[in-house]
Amino acid sequence: MAFLSEGGADVGNNLYVKDLKRGGGKPMAKVLEEQADIYSFIMYNLKMSY
Repeated sequence: MAFLSEGGADVGNNLYVKDLKRGGGKPMAKVLEEQADIYSFIMYNLKMSY
């Protein structure tokens, strides 16, 4: 994935992350939500506390 300096779009206050494989983009909020889900899954299964 490339970031805005690599040609991502800036639409108002909504930042988009460009996916080089498909040429599309995801809203930053969606990217952060997915990352939070991944880390919480890993932490839960490793029985880690925060």
